[in-house]
Amino acid sequence: MKTKKTASTKVATLHEEFDEKRNSRLPPLRTGSKLLGKQAVDTARTLITTPVLTDRPVNAYVERVVDHASGEEGFWIWYTTEQSDVVGKKKLVEINNNTLQEILQGEEWSIPYSKKNAEKVASNSFGKTSFIFRDGESRIIIPREKFLDYENPNL
Repeated sequence: MKTKKTASTKVATLHEEFDEKRNSRLPPLRTGSKLLGKQAVDTARTLITTPVLTDRPVNAYVERVVDHASGEEGFWIWYTTEQSDVVGKKKLVEINNNTLQEILQGEEWSIPYSKKNAEKVASNSFGKTSFIFRDGESRIIIPREKFLDYENPNL
């Protein structure tokens, strides 16, 4: 009598063949797993699945904004962090009570551009941080020095 092969036996066979060929199959690291072996003195260890705990700016923006109420043009700073938070800019939404859908109405900035505010953001930056000038929908990557001393609105 012939036995019918199921998917699980096929997978098990594949694992056995893999073990015979490479003999080095290790289980994947998971959150909460422990590293094997004792840690040596004066060393540091981490899991590759450990979440990022710092909150440094990844993208720092200088944005030209025209205020809706007064019509005045100004420059504002906002940035995104490693935790994907947006600091200095908030979306203004209206919620449709029937569908509970959020409808974007506008945006509000809270950090006016000044050399002091720019230096505060730049001091927390790191090598991966991009400094960007935004004017409506267009954006231009600018050097850090220009971000710290932004005076020319025409670039």
